[in-house]
Amino acid sequence: MKVNYRKLSTKDLAALTERVIECVEKSNIDEAKTHLFMNKLKISYQKYYDVVSKKTFSGKGNTVAQANREREKAFSDMKIFLSGYVRVSSAPNVNDAIALYNHFQINKLKKEQLSYGEQTIRIGKIIEALSSDENQKYIKNLSLEIAFENLKTKQEAFKLLYNEQAQENAELRKQTSATKQRKELEGDLRRFLSLVTLMFDAGEWISLYNNLNEFAKAAKS
Repeated sequence: MKVNYRKLSTKDLAALTERVIECVEKSNIDEAKTHLFMNKLKISYQKYYDVVSKKTFSGKGNTVAQANREREKAFSDMKIFLSGYVRVSSAPNVNDAIALYNHFQINKLKKEQLSYGEQTIRIGKIIEALSSDENQKYIKNLSLEIAFENLKTKQEAFKLLYNEQAQENAELRKQTSATKQRKELEGDLRRFLSLVTLMFDAGEWISLYNNLNEFAKAAKS
């Protein structure tokens, strides 16, 4: 009973193993059903199935990206307002606007060049700077309290989602690799099929052998 395991895709190997297990379960050979090799095959198959069907990443990428766009908009809203305000030299509290705008100029967001982490650091520096008593007075004079609170809220929401995504991705990567689990499954399947081949001369095993042999032939051998 020969199987060219190298030619079997991930799904082909899973399908072959599943057919072997189901065939044994439906047979009347108790020795085959309860054999140590069959028990090991069931365990390795379940582990293999869990690995190949698992998610590689958390799936939160779109949610994180949306949260990032929202904080970028909150950042841009304040910056655009201040950018326009400082151009009107006769506007009340224009010096307050200039002082606040300087912080946005120092910590520019070059979105296409900065990673999420780098953007988080720069926005964090702006929030820290604008939280000083002096700058809070400027913000109040310009009626920017709501805009500033919105920026802080969007920043914290992004950080929360980003950290959750990073933790979940890290946990997923810790799981056993498909390559390692495939090797174990192939070994257990090969061992069980060899057992059935050795038992071919036993009358009650002939039918099981013939069925499993057909499965092996049907696989990409």
